Amino acid sequence: EAKPRTLGKNNLEINDQLGEKDVTDVGKFTKVFSVQLKAGKSYMLDAESQDFDYQFYLFDRKSKLLAQDHARMFHVPVADGEHRIVMSALDALEGKFDLRIRELNVTGEAKSRAVGKAGLKHNDELDEKNSTDLGDFSRVVSVQLKAGQPYMFDIKASDFDSQLYLFDHKSKLLGQDHNKVFHVPSADGAHHLIVKS
Repeated sequence: EAKPRTLGKNNLEINDQLGEKDVTDVGKFTKVFSVQLKAGKSYMLDAESQDFDYQFYLFDRKSKLLAQDHARMFHVPVADGEHRIVMSALDALEGKFDLRIRELNVTGEAKSRAVGKAGLKHNDELDEKNSTDLGDFSRVVSVQLKAGQPYMFDIKASDFDSQLYLFDHKSKLLGQDHNKVFHVPSADGAHHLIVKS
């Protein structure tokens, strides 16, 4: 796009459609959107369509592929500037879609939990009342970590498929996995784990 879109109040939603006349270097039934992103900020991108199966791609302004997914992706830019998102219909069908970009603002617990020599075990539940910047059915657990110390975070849930995310105190995404996340902090301080169904 001639002018990159900006995120108003940390969010941007694009409601558009794909047709056979939409063609890019990625192929037919594809469309490119330009967005302005900031260095060091964590962004969550997700898409939805009831009309076709899709894949979307994130490129920098030099056409370097940074990420791709069919549902949700995260990105932390290393420099301010224009990024390009390509929306693609995999089954060559026309239709409408929604594309959302959100700058994450993870709010931690009032008091971070200490991780002792034996570690830290936290038992909790998720329900429809739990919500974070990652959406509904998600909860934050804040922990105090020490620089240079290796940590492993793991989750076990019998009632739902889980995803675990680790953020620093500035909402920068440091790791994610459906089972285990490993991290060695570069500085002492609060870190925030988000458990999501």
